[in-house]
Amino acid sequence: MEENEANHSDTLLEYCAKQMVRNWDNRKYRSQIIRRLHTANVDVVDSIVDEFIKEKKLSEGILCQFLPSICYHLNLTGCDFLRNSVLRQISFYCKNLNVLVLDGCKQLSNYTLQYILQNCWKLEVLSLKGCYLITDGPFITSCSLFYGLHALVSLRRLSLSRCSQLYGEFAIAVVKNCSQLCDLDISYCRHITQDALMKLFSLYYTQINASYIPAMNDEVLAQLAPRCESLRSLQVAHTSITDAGLASFLPHCPNLRVLDISNSTVLTDAALLCLSTATPKLHSLAVDNNAVTDRGVCAVLSKVPIRRLSIAFCSAITDASFSSVEDSQLEEVNVTWCGKLTDATFQRLQNCRKLLKVGISGCAISKPVQHLCEAKGVVFF
Repeated sequence: MEENEANHSDTLLEYCAKQMVRNWDNRKYRSQIIRRLHTANVDVVDSIVDEFIKEKKLSEGILCQFLPSICYHLNLTGCDFLRNSVLRQISFYCKNLNVLVLDGCKQLSNYTLQYILQNCWKLEVLSLKGCYLITDGPFITSCSLFYGLHALVSLRRLSLSRCSQLYGEFAIAVVKNCSQLCDLDISYCRHITQDALMKLFSLYYTQINASYIPAMNDEVLAQLAPRCESLRSLQVAHTSITDAGLASFLPHCPNLRVLDISNSTVLTDAALLCLSTATPKLHSLAVDNNAVTDRGVCAVLSKVPIRRLSIAFCSAITDASFSSVEDSQLEEVNVTWCGKLTDATFQRLQNCRKLLKVGISGCAISKPVQHLCEAKGVVFF
């Protein structure tokens, strides 16, 4: 009963937001909305802004009218047209924000970010993916109580992915202030040094994405290892990690659910053999474009309850990898450009009771077998 009421409430909320966006050009209707903004339900205001973004109708003027009424959640993903002067108003009007997502807001400056870090005391989620103007500067500030980076104290999730001007000096502020941080994404920050990574990984995390960072190596993994009991997701694609480093690290991660070691050309079957004994709860694995063979894939599928497996561009994979796949828990498989696979593999895959999606680009699968799989509800991509 309560669930039905919640669903009805969500539907009504979406309807109201759509109606407001649809009728925004009506000046009389718009003036009524503006008058009621300050007394509106917070969730309604958030939904209206989200709807404007979804319909690609958000402008700087519209956002400025809504900012004083936004309290807890603001997602401006992809709004690269917003000028820095507009983004700066967030720190003035939205001091009680819990979630702030500015992914793709390319005009965000260091000064604006520093104002946000100083004034949004209750921030728990901060995402700045692709804000390429950001450097280490906003995280380096005076120790004065009045100019402290108060937002860091309450942060639980921080994403700095593709902030390509970061070199790692921000690590000191993170380690010093972010005692509650459990989710860190620094992928594609290619200039981050090994020293900075060693500092960052002195904290305890549940999710880490350090993909495409050349300094991410076995020594950094060894620093992280003693603090990995609660680690659930680790993404380290295209790094310098080796089989030996992974083998010594994985036994420290009994609760690991998600692992991405794609595009790491030095990793081999030895890494997958470690998974079969060290990560009993792993359900998502990506080893795209690695030098793995049937031996490693068979070991994983036979001993680990994998639900999502991606081995795209692994040219050595043959039908033997899926010889006993019928009893697996697979829900999604990506074998894109595994050119040695034949119809035999896909006939076996169609017998997986939970299988929903299969990536087959570049594979030699016949139309009859493809149609047979589709008839059983399997979606190809």
